[in-house]
Amino acid sequence: MSTGTVALLVAAILALDLVIFLRVIRPQLRKRGEAARAAAHAALEGGVPVREGSVRSFGVESKGVRQVRGSGHLAVTDDAIVFAMAAPSGVLRIPRDRVTAVGEARGFLGKAGARPVLRIDFLDEAGAPDAVAFDVGRDRDGWRAALGGV
Repeated sequence: MSTGTVALLVAAILALDLVIFLRVIRPQLRKRGEAARAAAHAALEGGVPVREGSVRSFGVESKGVRQVRGSGHLAVTDDAIVFAMAAPSGVLRIPRDRVTAVGEARGFLGKAGARPVLRIDFLDEAGAPDAVAFDVGRDRDGWRAALGGV
């Protein structure tokens, strides 16, 4: 095969990959994100979010390092913090009066990202200490402000 033929073949494969991503994968990701947002709003039980957005979960401390982590929707109201994971679906609801600290961490449960993560320490239903961490993007200060008063 000539160099031109190989280059054309590579270009065709990349174009096909792009079409598959745009037509199949991206709509599925959007659909899962919308479902996570709807699940978060349902778990808020009518509360109006003071801050919400798409985030990446680094997990819940009590579930250990082998848990499934992933993207989802985080919403904060005056009464609760809710995270709904996009896939697999699942909801974590933390009453605000159970939050003991909000801060930053370089990593969580053995995982580290490119930037610090937002860490929320809280008491679980049994009163035992637990924590969760999220990559909320660059506006960690905005999220901490929404979680203020802790």
